[in-house]
Amino acid sequence: MLPLRHHSMRLIRTRHLTAVPSIPVLPPKAHTRRWVLRATAEDVPGEEPKPDIDALAAFLTKRAVEMRASMDELDVMMSQEDSYAADEAIDTVDEEVEAAAALASADAAVPAGAAVPGQPSVMSTMEMVDALDEEKTGEFLPQDFQIVKLLGRVGMQDAAASQPTSGDASPSRSPPALEQPNIIVYAARYNSGLPYQGPVTVQLREYLKNSRRVAVNELMVQQRLCGDLRQEKWQAAVADRSKGHPIMPILGYLEAPPSDEALAINPDPSDTLWLVYKFEGMRPMSLMLQSMELPEEPTGIGAMFMRREDAIAAALQARYNLLAAIARGLLQALSFCHQRGVAHCGLGCGSVVLNTWSDKEVDQLLVKLDNFGLARVYKHPLEPPLGDSSSSSSGGSSTALLNSDDTDAGIQRQQDLQAAALLLTEVFMVGAGASGAEVMDLAALKRLLFDVFHEDIGLFKEYCLQDEDNYSGFVGFMDMHRGAGWELLDKLLKGETAAGELLRTCRFFSPVSSDVVVE
Repeated sequence: MLPLRHHSMRLIRTRHLTAVPSIPVLPPKAHTRRWVLRATAEDVPGEEPKPDIDALAAFLTKRAVEMRASMDELDVMMSQEDSYAADEAIDTVDEEVEAAAALASADAAVPAGAAVPGQPSVMSTMEMVDALDEEKTGEFLPQDFQIVKLLGRVGMQDAAASQPTSGDASPSRSPPALEQPNIIVYAARYNSGLPYQGPVTVQLREYLKNSRRVAVNELMVQQRLCGDLRQEKWQAAVADRSKGHPIMPILGYLEAPPSDEALAINPDPSDTLWLVYKFEGMRPMSLMLQSMELPEEPTGIGAMFMRREDAIAAALQARYNLLAAIARGLLQALSFCHQRGVAHCGLGCGSVVLNTWSDKEVDQLLVKLDNFGLARVYKHPLEPPLGDSSSSSSGGSSTALLNSDDTDAGIQRQQDLQAAALLLTEVFMVGAGASGAEVMDLAALKRLLFDVFHEDIGLFKEYCLQDEDNYSGFVGFMDMHRGAGWELLDKLLKGETAAGELLRTCRFFSPVSSDVVVE
């Protein structure tokens, strides 16, 4: 395996292997010691000891590692053997650092309304993992990875006590945030060790002791959504990101000792559970909300002959197309989960990821959901599959799919839809806002829509009209197509119409001609 020199990273603590200090690696588990002992176990007393072949191989490997450690990091990244990871390892990993910083916000990572999975089971963490993956198709070995960079630390909110009671599905208001992170995120290189399979960049998430059940729940939810973990891990890691499901794909898991970063938070030295994700360069919506700029006017030869008014109208229409595409992608991902009996239960701007938010790249836009550690899985769908007429016949509420006594499933689906309403409102305010406009944050939106206006979209519109300096652009966007934006927001806040049904019937997603007018 090709080492990378990165002096700013501390080594993950090892038990049976001493690594070169400049090469952060995951330690092997205890069974690797038997490989060295096996070569000397057959020596006969009184005879000259036989050569220790394994020890010699280990010595040569160590010498090669020390030689490679002196190479410059960028030279190693761009070497021929590392060509599979080089495309994203330089630019994308640095972008992922910014993404993880945004993701590490407790409010962004897991918003109000989410609950930690049930009480601890008598089974150990790995026993639960074994029950989910009996054939071990998703298990990795620690020595398959090299840590490249620490991306961030993610905190979660324990909102179990703030769940809405039966009949009140409004998101809880101010859940307490944990002071310490629960998950540590790294960029790492995975090397399968097989011919023609070069190193590939992946994302490692280390779950601390107080969040290991969250990791198991993530595995269970991913299994429901995407099926069993693939045995062809390398092929899954390099697959085209546009051809998968609208969720962040998990590749597998491993059991390994905690890193120094984890031990600094929790001194428990016992093995912890790590999850391995495909590295797709997706960034959380929270980062988009912080960095989205004003619409860009068209460029090129054609733009030279456009009137100023036409150029502004074209720029606004491109921005509106992007906002509509984000809304469509979010509801498609939510519908994908609900059709498979999964309620996200933690939808926030840190659990929605995008590959771009450029007006000029709307055709390449991908929207996916992440962070399913607090999700809930039900035996029945939460909305009908595509093409099923049952939701249309019941007004889109899909109540026939929910058990008559299963109020929790209905509440969780409603909360997912309401959380989507809050997210899209903030996205629309930021994306359609004028220069210098001050936009309400998510907490302020929650108070207005649920505590002040009690989900009355008409009162919320009147409030925005009274502050034209900040919300004129937002109101203009929502008014388009005879108020299609307000209609979408109203239905999402009520939470009675399934996400898939909204995509099929809501006028906001109907193909219509542009009605952008510049005075």
